[in-house]
Amino acid sequence: MIKKIKEYLEEFKINYEESKSIFYFLNKYKILLGGVSAFLGFIFGVIGFLYEGKHLLESMTNTFALFALNTPDSYDETNIFLLLSTIFICITLFSAALFAFFQEFINRFIAKRIIAKNHIAVFGLGEINRAFLNSILNDDKTKDSKESKNSDLMTVIIDSDSTNSYIDEYRQQGFGVIVGDALSSTQLELLNYETMDYALIALGNDRINIELAIKIINKIKDEQINTPTRLIVHISNNELREIFHQEFILPVQDDKIQIDIKTFSFYDECSKDLFENNNLMQSEYLSTNDSFKSVVLGNGNLALSIIKDILLLSNFPNKNKHVITLIDQNSKEFFENIKLETYYDQKKFPTVEFEIIESNWKSPNFYKENIFTDKDLLNIYICYDDEENNVNLAMELKNRIYTKFTSSKTKIHFGIFSEYQLSHLINENKNTFERFFTFGNFNDIFSKEKLLDEEDYIIAKMIHHGYGDIFDENKLLLDKSELDKKWFNNTKFSDKLSNIAQAKHLNTKLQILGLKKEKIDEKELSKVKLLELNKKEFYSIIEPVLKESNISINRLKVASQELPKFWDNKNYEVIYMPTEFKTLFEKLIEIEHERWNSYHYLNGWEYDEIKNKNIKVHDCLKLLNEFKEKHLQITVLYDIYSILYIPNYLASAGFKIKKLD
Repeated sequence: MIKKIKEYLEEFKINYEESKSIFYFLNKYKILLGGVSAFLGFIFGVIGFLYEGKHLLESMTNTFALFALNTPDSYDETNIFLLLSTIFICITLFSAALFAFFQEFINRFIAKRIIAKNHIAVFGLGEINRAFLNSILNDDKTKDSKESKNSDLMTVIIDSDSTNSYIDEYRQQGFGVIVGDALSSTQLELLNYETMDYALIALGNDRINIELAIKIINKIKDEQINTPTRLIVHISNNELREIFHQEFILPVQDDKIQIDIKTFSFYDECSKDLFENNNLMQSEYLSTNDSFKSVVLGNGNLALSIIKDILLLSNFPNKNKHVITLIDQNSKEFFENIKLETYYDQKKFPTVEFEIIESNWKSPNFYKENIFTDKDLLNIYICYDDEENNVNLAMELKNRIYTKFTSSKTKIHFGIFSEYQLSHLINENKNTFERFFTFGNFNDIFSKEKLLDEEDYIIAKMIHHGYGDIFDENKLLLDKSELDKKWFNNTKFSDKLSNIAQAKHLNTKLQILGLKKEKIDEKELSKVKLLELNKKEFYSIIEPVLKESNISINRLKVASQELPKFWDNKNYEVIYMPTEFKTLFEKLIEIEHERWNSYHYLNGWEYDEIKNKNIKVHDCLKLLNEFKEKHLQITVLYDIYSILYIPNYLASAGFKIKKLD
């Protein structure tokens, strides 16, 4: 009994220390605290009346009367027991009244106080949003001071279910909560769009998410809000996402309206997590033109998301052929779906080929396929939508093939979505699971850092800011409003997505150059100093590469001086245009253009001599060696910028460039 009481008191202490709101802490323990206060009031009352010479039964009766605020007319001045009893009883009654009659008022007050400042609005308390909110709390535990904690917790939650068991928990942690239907005009009127930096919309239904996003967009336009707002909208259905992009995200004619939109799905975020931490091709292949192979084991949404990213990333300096083998009992049908969803054909994606094998992983014959022991098989992606299938299949491959086939260089990646200890065990224990890696941890991919995607957005804005400008090796915009000004100046949504896709390709370019990035704490190193270090490291690699192509940064800077003339419809010259693509620098330029082509093909664009972004046709959608027109050749400078500005992009996002180990 004593042990249980000690454990309860310890839990009470921990909850008090971690609580960010004293009101909601008291609310959580109101029954306990009210009971203790009432008990103390009763005990002190009985003792006090006994002190006054009353009989025990009369003392108890008089004490009960105190709870009705029926205090004695007079008592001994030295009798502090009745005074203490009155205080505890008043505390009991006051707290009961406070929580019974004023709780909703206090809830609204706290939420209103939060939305008066820059904040994140979280719509819904489903799994995705809880993972997001919990990541904020986990980050908060690493902070040093109460002040820094509160600054990170400017978050308001809007949820329609007043019985949701998580509401009080998040209120106690300092989040504001507004209970009500987010789609109703009454609730939308309560929100402050001027200070809403982000809106995370994940209500569990794609159509409802889209409906709410449109309402918020219209509200921002109607109220002429001129501060940046990013809507992060969960849309699982690819067709609905495409309709949302095409029909509802229209360029705002008034550049004072600053709306950013990110749509996401669970499976796309899983794939993003996979390729952020793992390269498609091992570094030793980069200096060769050898083909390499991957196996995709899956037939659903996750497998499709991974295929899309593979198509986007399969552009290499020596045009290495990437052969993707699909193995599943329904792989032919799945391949047809791939072609439908990605617009795949060999001409659009010349470095990628597919091989189809129909086989069931629950059959012994499945594990006899020669591809599993092929010397050029670099990656196996086990990516069924059911994580139990992924785990079982990974263990079967380990036991039947890769325990014995020790010379293999194949890496096996498989999706485990829940926060199981098994995932940590596999990733940490490389003696037993040497070539096995997990991806897709739900809590990780929906963390604040991953969902807000701030680093990629900063880089994307830097990319966009450089369009039409002369190259400046010291470019580093520390003023966020300066970046936003050009980003929101009638930029088409498709252009923004293209810039974000380019930002996500930086890891591939770094790998080709024998480099990597490392996140740096801005408190330890300013971005100005970081740019100096990045340039020093990067230029030590890129200058010899440029020299091989008989070109220099200064000459490229001179070439870039023609860009403003081009955009102003003045006479201009094309000072530099690669023709043979034999040197590494020329190959990097070609890779960037082919990545740009792949991105647009994946999104349904086609080539046409006359560019029209409204109907997804573009005159640049062809190979660089086919650029004969002067107005196309000068745009190659943007491919060059994607290389030369790497130190600047990474410094702006807080990354340091380092050589690969």
